[in-house]
Amino acid sequence: AAAAAPPAPPAAAAVGATDAGRIERIEAEIQEVKAEIAEVRTDIADQKKEIKSKKAELKNAPEESRAALQAQKEQMEDDLRDMRKLLVEKENQLTEKEKQHTILLTPAAAQAGPSAAWGPITLRG
Repeated sequence: AAAAAPPAPPAAAAVGATDAGRIERIEAEIQEVKAEIAEVRTDIADQKKEIKSKKAELKNAPEESRAALQAQKEQMEDDLRDMRKLLVEKENQLTEKEKQHTILLTPAAAQAGPSAAWGPITLRG
């Protein structure tokens, strides 16, 4: 009964802890990027509403103030385009982090499977 599995060599234990730390860090980064994406989406929705109200204001504005309002609206539309670009960048960043996470998890899952304990499984006919 005392012959349990031998303890893991220190190097393997350190690698496992390092991977676990990296996985936790990447998971935290994924959550952070998701929060940033949600924030950018909220900003985009707010900006769209502001542009819509600026358009309505522009329709009812006297001729002498239309040029200034038009310039403001165009600046808001430029800002909206920048926000959309930022959203795409953040979504790409999220995809990249999720790939890193998957890559780190894959070897751990493979090591935990039966082949890690018994070696490669061969089928005999």
